[in-house]
Amino acid sequence: AIGKDLSNINNTQKHIIIYRSSFSYSFDFYSNTPLHFCYEKEDCEKLLLATNSYVLIDTVDFELIKSIKPSATIIKKYADFHVTGLSFEFLNPATRPKTLEWKYLVKY
Repeated sequence: AIGKDLSNINNTQKHIIIYRSSFSYSFDFYSNTPLHFCYEKEDCEKLLLATNSYVLIDTVDFELIKSIKPSATIIKKYADFHVTGLSFEFLNPATRPKTLEWKYLVKY
């Protein structure tokens, strides 16, 4: 789902930034679009301040992004889980929501 959405954004010719996301190399393949990977706050700030763009972030990094650019808005929220680390709580539909982490696609 994320890769397809990133591919659709590429039609707008905006920068797409993946911020501090581990195991995100599959985005390159499934999005079929150039991506900018930022792992350090300073590198991300320079890129975000220089362009209007989209950024994919984890829940904990949303406040950082809002501090850099207060006008940032969430476009879409994605459930994030590691397939190799599935637990019984995740497999049970009743308890799954409390095991999920989230990624947000944010527009500047």
